[in-house]
Amino acid sequence: MSDILFSIIIPTYNSAKFIKRAVDSILIQEFDSNEILIIDDGSTDNTKEVVDDMVKGANCITYIYQENQGPGMARNLGIKCAQGKYLLFLDVDDTFEIDTLKCLNEHIKSNQFDLTCFGYKLYGQNKKLLSGLNYDSPPMITDHILDLFEHGTIKNVIWNKLYYKAFLLEKKIQFEDLKINEDALFIYEILLNTKNIGFLNRALYNHISDNKSSFTNQFSASHFDSTIILLNKIKHRTTYEFDSLYDNAFKTYCLRVLSYLIFLSALSIKEKPKYKFCSNKIYESNIFKDLNKFNPLNIKFKLMLFFLKKPWLIWNLSLIFKKFNYTIQ
Repeated sequence: MSDILFSIIIPTYNSAKFIKRAVDSILIQEFDSNEILIIDDGSTDNTKEVVDDMVKGANCITYIYQENQGPGMARNLGIKCAQGKYLLFLDVDDTFEIDTLKCLNEHIKSNQFDLTCFGYKLYGQNKKLLSGLNYDSPPMITDHILDLFEHGTIKNVIWNKLYYKAFLLEKKIQFEDLKINEDALFIYEILLNTKNIGFLNRALYNHISDNKSSFTNQFSASHFDSTIILLNKIKHRTTYEFDSLYDNAFKTYCLRVLSYLIFLSALSIKEKPKYKFCSNKIYESNIFKDLNKFNPLNIKFKLMLFFLKKPWLIWNLSLIFKKFNYTIQ
Protein backbone atom coordinates (compact mmCIF):
# COMPACT_ATOMS: atom_id res chain seq x y z
CA MET A 1 0.00 0.00 0.00
CA SER A 2 2.99 2.27 -0.50
CA ASP A 3 1.21 4.02 -3.36
CA ILE A 4 -1.39 5.56 -1.03
CA LEU A 5 -1.40 9.33 -1.36
CA PHE A 6 -4.13 10.44 1.04
CA SER A 7 -5.08 8.98 4.41
CA ILE A 8 -8.42 10.31 5.64
CA ILE A 9 -8.80 9.97 9.41
CA ILE A 10 -12.32 9.92 10.86
CA PRO A 11 -12.66 9.74 14.66
CA THR A 12 -16.11 8.60 15.73
CA TYR A 13 -18.06 8.15 18.92
CA ASN A 14 -21.67 6.95 18.82
CA SER A 15 -22.14 8.44 15.36
CA ALA A 16 -23.85 5.58 13.51
CA LYS A 17 -26.45 8.04 12.21
CA PHE A 18 -23.89 10.17 10.37
CA ILE A 19 -20.84 8.09 9.52
CA LYS A 20 -22.15 6.65 6.25
CA ARG A 21 -22.74 10.16 4.89
CA ALA A 22 -19.15 11.13 5.72
CA VAL A 23 -17.60 7.98 4.24
CA ASP A 24 -19.79 8.11 1.12
CA SER A 25 -18.44 11.60 0.39
CA ILE A 26 -14.99 9.95 0.09
CA LEU A 27 -16.08 6.85 -1.82
CA ILE A 28 -17.68 8.92 -4.60
CA GLN A 29 -14.41 10.78 -5.25
CA GLU A 30 -12.85 10.28 -8.68
CA PHE A 31 -9.58 9.39 -7.03
CA ASP A 32 -8.50 5.97 -5.80
CA SER A 33 -5.12 6.48 -4.12
CA ASN A 34 -6.49 6.92 -0.63
CA GLU A 35 -7.35 5.06 2.55
CA ILE A 36 -10.08 5.72 5.09
CA LEU A 37 -9.20 5.16 8.75
CA ILE A 38 -12.24 5.07 11.03
CA ILE A 39 -11.08 5.34 14.63
CA ASP A 40 -13.92 4.30 16.91
CA ASP A 41 -13.37 5.98 20.28
CA GLY A 42 -15.35 3.52 22.38
CA SER A 43 -18.79 3.77 20.73
CA THR A 44 -21.66 1.97 22.45
CA ASP A 45 -24.15 2.28 19.57
CA ASN A 46 -24.19 0.30 16.30
CA THR A 47 -21.35 2.24 14.66
CA LYS A 48 -19.34 -0.94 14.05
CA GLU A 49 -22.24 -2.65 12.29
CA VAL A 50 -22.71 0.35 9.99
CA VAL A 51 -19.00 0.40 9.18
CA ASP A 52 -18.91 -3.37 8.61
CA ASP A 53 -21.57 -2.97 5.93
CA MET A 54 -19.50 -0.28 4.20
CA VAL A 55 -16.29 -2.30 4.40
CA LYS A 56 -17.90 -5.13 2.39
CA GLY A 57 -17.96 -2.92 -0.69
CA ALA A 58 -14.80 -0.85 -0.11
CA ASN A 59 -11.43 -2.39 0.77
CA CYS A 60 -9.94 1.08 1.36
CA ILE A 61 -11.73 1.33 4.72
CA THR A 62 -9.98 0.29 7.92
CA TYR A 63 -11.93 0.16 11.19
CA ILE A 64 -9.96 0.52 14.45
CA TYR A 65 -11.53 0.40 17.91
CA GLN A 66 -10.05 1.92 21.06
CA GLU A 67 -11.38 2.50 24.55
CA ASN A 68 -12.83 5.99 24.95
CA GLN A 69 -9.98 8.51 25.21
CA GLY A 70 -11.30 11.53 23.33
CA PRO A 71 -11.02 12.73 19.70
CA GLY A 72 -7.42 13.90 20.02
CA MET A 73 -6.15 10.49 21.05
CA ALA A 74 -8.24 8.88 18.31
CA ARG A 75 -6.62 11.14 15.72
CA ASN A 76 -3.15 10.32 17.09
CA LEU A 77 -3.88 6.63 16.55
CA GLY A 78 -4.99 7.48 13.03
CA ILE A 79 -1.73 9.35 12.34
CA LYS A 80 0.25 6.39 13.67
CA CYS A 81 -1.59 3.89 11.46
CA ALA A 82 -1.83 6.06 8.33
CA GLN A 83 0.12 4.86 5.30
CA GLY A 84 -0.56 7.85 3.05
CA LYS A 85 1.89 10.59 2.20
CA TYR A 86 -0.67 13.24 3.18
CA LEU A 87 -3.30 13.35 5.91
CA LEU A 88 -6.82 14.74 6.03
CA PHE A 89 -9.15 14.87 9.03
CA LEU A 90 -12.88 14.48 8.41
CA ASP A 91 -15.38 15.01 11.22
CA VAL A 92 -17.92 12.22 11.25
CA ASP A 93 -20.88 14.53 10.62
CA ASP A 94 -19.22 16.49 7.79
CA THR A 95 -18.49 15.77 4.13
CA PHE A 96 -16.02 16.49 1.35
CA GLU A 97 -16.95 18.10 -1.94
CA ILE A 98 -17.13 15.58 -4.78
CA ASP A 99 -13.81 16.74 -6.29
CA THR A 100 -11.85 17.37 -3.08
CA LEU A 101 -9.18 14.69 -3.57
CA LYS A 102 -8.84 15.44 -7.28
CA CYS A 103 -8.22 19.14 -6.54
CA LEU A 104 -5.73 18.32 -3.79
CA ASN A 105 -3.92 15.88 -6.05
CA GLU A 106 -3.54 18.56 -8.73
CA HIS A 107 -2.37 21.04 -6.12
CA ILE A 108 0.43 18.88 -4.69
CA LYS A 109 1.79 17.98 -8.13
CA SER A 110 3.46 21.39 -8.28
CA ASN A 111 3.59 22.27 -4.56
CA GLN A 112 5.23 20.67 -1.55
CA PHE A 113 3.80 22.34 1.52
CA ASP A 114 3.89 21.10 5.11
CA LEU A 115 0.37 22.46 5.46
CA THR A 116 -2.19 23.42 2.84
CA CYS A 117 -5.32 25.38 3.82
CA PHE A 118 -8.44 25.30 1.66
CA GLY A 119 -11.91 26.82 1.82
CA TYR A 120 -15.08 25.41 3.32
CA LYS A 121 -18.84 25.88 3.53
CA LEU A 122 -20.90 25.98 6.72
CA TYR A 123 -24.33 24.36 6.66
CA GLY A 124 -27.07 24.49 9.29
CA GLN A 125 -30.28 22.56 9.77
CA ASN A 126 -32.00 21.29 6.62
CA LYS A 127 -28.81 21.77 4.62
CA LYS A 128 -29.14 25.55 4.76
CA LEU A 129 -25.94 27.29 3.63
CA LEU A 130 -24.95 29.72 6.38
CA SER A 131 -21.53 31.01 5.41
CA GLY A 132 -18.09 29.87 4.36
CA LEU A 133 -14.50 30.76 3.72
CA ASN A 134 -12.40 30.86 0.61
CA TYR A 135 -8.88 32.09 -0.06
CA ASP A 136 -9.52 34.13 -3.20
CA SER A 137 -5.86 35.05 -3.33
CA PRO A 138 -2.93 33.62 -1.36
CA PRO A 139 -2.55 35.70 1.82
CA MET A 140 0.86 37.25 2.29
CA ILE A 141 1.85 36.27 5.83
CA THR A 142 5.37 36.95 7.07
CA ASP A 143 4.71 36.01 10.70
CA HIS A 144 2.13 33.25 11.17
CA ILE A 145 2.04 33.51 14.97
CA LEU A 146 1.40 37.25 14.88
CA ASP A 147 -1.24 36.73 12.21
CA LEU A 148 -2.93 34.05 14.34
CA PHE A 149 -3.13 36.44 17.28
CA GLU A 150 -4.31 39.46 15.33
CA HIS A 151 -6.23 38.18 12.31
CA GLY A 152 -6.65 34.40 12.40
CA THR A 153 -6.15 33.95 8.66
CA ILE A 154 -5.37 30.29 9.34
CA LYS A 155 -8.38 29.08 11.30
CA ASN A 156 -8.03 27.08 14.51
CA VAL A 157 -9.74 24.05 13.00
CA ILE A 158 -8.12 20.93 11.60
CA TRP A 159 -10.63 19.89 8.95
CA ASN A 160 -9.95 22.43 6.17
CA LYS A 161 -6.30 21.48 5.85
CA LEU A 162 -3.98 18.96 4.17
CA TYR A 163 -1.00 17.77 6.23
CA TYR A 164 2.32 16.42 5.02
CA LYS A 165 2.73 13.38 7.24
CA ALA A 166 6.56 13.32 7.18
CA PHE A 167 6.60 16.87 8.58
CA LEU A 168 4.31 15.96 11.48
CA LEU A 169 6.44 12.92 12.32
CA GLU A 170 9.73 14.82 12.03
CA LYS A 171 8.54 17.59 14.35
CA LYS A 172 6.72 15.11 16.63
CA ILE A 173 3.50 17.09 16.37
CA GLN A 174 0.44 15.31 17.70
CA PHE A 175 -2.77 16.01 19.57
CA GLU A 176 -2.68 16.52 23.31
CA ASP A 177 -5.08 14.87 25.72
CA LEU A 178 -7.58 17.72 25.84
CA LYS A 179 -11.30 17.06 25.57
CA ILE A 180 -11.86 20.47 23.98
CA ASN A 181 -9.58 22.79 21.96
CA GLU A 182 -7.12 20.02 21.05
CA ASP A 183 -7.39 21.07 17.40
CA ALA A 184 -6.45 24.70 18.16
CA LEU A 185 -3.30 23.62 19.99
CA PHE A 186 -2.42 21.22 17.17
CA ILE A 187 -2.61 24.04 14.60
CA TYR A 188 -0.56 26.32 16.84
CA GLU A 189 2.20 23.73 17.10
CA ILE A 190 2.32 23.52 13.31
CA LEU A 191 2.59 27.31 12.96
CA LEU A 192 5.48 27.28 15.43
CA ASN A 193 7.37 24.73 13.35
CA THR A 194 6.93 25.79 9.73
CA LYS A 195 6.38 28.72 7.39
CA ASN A 196 5.96 26.36 4.44
CA ILE A 197 2.20 26.86 4.21
CA GLY A 198 0.07 27.00 1.09
CA PHE A 199 -3.48 28.09 0.30
CA LEU A 200 -5.89 26.58 -2.20
CA ASN A 201 -8.62 28.74 -3.71
CA ARG A 202 -11.43 26.18 -3.45
CA ALA A 203 -14.12 25.35 -0.90
CA LEU A 204 -13.51 21.60 -0.54
CA TYR A 205 -15.07 20.84 2.84
CA ASN A 206 -18.68 20.96 4.11
CA HIS A 207 -19.00 21.61 7.84
CA ILE A 208 -22.53 20.55 8.77
CA SER A 209 -24.14 21.61 12.04
CA ASP A 210 -27.09 19.19 12.16
CA ASN A 211 -25.21 17.16 14.78
CA LYS A 212 -23.51 20.07 16.54
CA SER A 213 -26.39 21.08 18.83
CA SER A 214 -25.15 18.73 21.54
CA PHE A 215 -22.23 21.10 22.11
CA THR A 216 -24.49 24.01 22.99
CA ASN A 217 -26.92 21.86 24.95
CA GLN A 218 -24.16 20.42 27.12
CA PHE A 219 -22.10 23.56 27.68
CA SER A 220 -20.23 23.15 30.97
CA ALA A 221 -17.38 24.37 33.11
CA SER A 222 -15.03 22.06 31.22
CA HIS A 223 -15.25 24.38 28.21
CA PHE A 224 -13.86 27.20 30.34
CA ASP A 225 -11.19 25.05 31.96
CA SER A 226 -10.05 23.80 28.57
CA THR A 227 -9.93 27.30 27.07
CA ILE A 228 -7.83 28.66 29.92
CA ILE A 229 -5.48 25.66 29.57
CA LEU A 230 -5.22 26.31 25.83
CA LEU A 231 -4.34 29.99 26.26
CA ASN A 232 -1.75 29.23 28.94
CA LYS A 233 -0.14 26.54 26.79
CA ILE A 234 0.04 28.88 23.80
CA LYS A 235 1.63 31.60 25.91
CA HIS A 236 4.21 29.27 27.41
CA ARG A 237 5.11 27.42 24.21
CA THR A 238 5.80 30.29 21.89
CA THR A 239 9.39 30.48 20.70
CA TYR A 240 9.14 34.24 20.45
CA GLU A 241 10.17 36.56 23.21
CA PHE A 242 6.98 38.21 24.32
CA ASP A 243 8.04 41.78 23.65
CA SER A 244 5.36 44.47 23.61
CA LEU A 245 4.34 43.64 20.02
CA TYR A 246 3.64 39.96 20.65
CA ASP A 247 2.36 40.53 24.16
CA ASN A 248 -0.29 42.98 22.97
CA ALA A 249 -1.20 40.72 20.05
CA PHE A 250 -1.56 37.73 22.38
CA LYS A 251 -3.78 39.71 24.77
CA THR A 252 -5.94 40.71 21.82
CA TYR A 253 -6.23 37.04 20.90
CA CYS A 254 -7.19 36.12 24.48
CA LEU A 255 -9.74 38.91 24.58
CA ARG A 256 -11.36 37.69 21.38
CA VAL A 257 -11.45 34.04 22.51
CA LEU A 258 -12.78 34.74 26.00
CA SER A 259 -15.40 37.24 24.84
CA TYR A 260 -16.79 34.70 22.40
CA LEU A 261 -16.76 32.02 25.10
CA ILE A 262 -18.65 34.18 27.60
CA PHE A 263 -21.28 35.16 25.04
CA LEU A 264 -21.64 31.59 23.80
CA SER A 265 -22.11 30.32 27.33
CA ALA A 266 -24.72 32.97 28.11
CA LEU A 267 -26.74 31.80 25.10
CA SER A 268 -26.27 28.11 25.87
CA ILE A 269 -26.60 27.87 29.65
CA LYS A 270 -30.15 28.09 30.94
CA GLU A 271 -29.48 28.48 34.68
CA LYS A 272 -28.06 31.76 35.95
CA PRO A 273 -26.09 30.17 38.86
CA LYS A 274 -24.42 27.76 36.44
CA TYR A 275 -23.51 30.67 34.16
CA LYS A 276 -21.99 32.50 37.15
CA PHE A 277 -20.02 29.41 38.18
CA CYS A 278 -18.67 28.88 34.67
CA SER A 279 -17.82 32.51 33.94
CA ASN A 280 -15.96 32.80 37.24
CA LYS A 281 -13.48 30.30 35.80
CA ILE A 282 -12.37 33.10 33.49
CA TYR A 283 -12.38 35.93 36.00
CA GLU A 284 -10.26 33.95 38.47
CA SER A 285 -7.63 33.03 35.87
CA ASN A 286 -4.23 34.67 35.44
CA ILE A 287 -5.06 35.15 31.76
CA PHE A 288 -7.93 37.47 32.68
CA LYS A 289 -5.88 39.25 35.32
CA ASP A 290 -3.32 40.07 32.63
CA LEU A 291 -6.12 41.37 30.40
CA ASN A 292 -7.19 43.75 33.15
CA LYS A 293 -3.84 45.48 32.69
CA PHE A 294 -4.36 45.67 28.92
CA ASN A 295 -5.23 49.05 27.42
CA PRO A 296 -5.74 48.47 23.69
CA LEU A 297 -5.77 51.48 21.39
CA ASN A 298 -8.38 49.96 19.09
CA ILE A 299 -11.85 51.14 20.14
CA LYS A 300 -13.36 47.81 19.06
CA PHE A 301 -11.26 45.90 21.55
CA LYS A 302 -11.81 48.48 24.27
CA LEU A 303 -15.52 47.75 23.92
CA MET A 304 -14.88 44.01 23.96
CA LEU A 305 -12.86 44.34 27.16
CA PHE A 306 -15.59 46.50 28.67
CA PHE A 307 -18.26 43.87 27.99
CA LEU A 308 -16.03 40.99 29.05
CA LYS A 309 -15.71 42.59 32.48
CA LYS A 310 -19.50 42.72 32.86
CA PRO A 311 -20.86 39.15 32.76
CA TRP A 312 -24.33 40.14 33.98
CA LEU A 313 -24.68 42.63 31.14
CA ILE A 314 -23.82 39.82 28.72
CA TRP A 315 -26.34 37.53 30.44
CA ASN A 316 -29.14 40.11 30.08
CA LEU A 317 -28.25 40.74 26.45
CA SER A 318 -28.41 37.00 25.82
CA LEU A 319 -31.97 36.95 27.14
CA ILE A 320 -32.91 39.47 24.47
CA PHE A 321 -31.26 37.36 21.78
CA LYS A 322 -33.12 34.29 23.00
CA LYS A 323 -36.46 36.09 22.74
CA PHE A 324 -35.76 36.59 19.05
CA ASN A 325 -34.91 32.88 18.68
CA TYR A 326 -31.24 33.56 18.03
CA THR A 327 -29.40 30.30 17.40
CA ILE A 328 -25.70 29.52 17.55
CA GLN A 329 -24.11 28.15 14.41
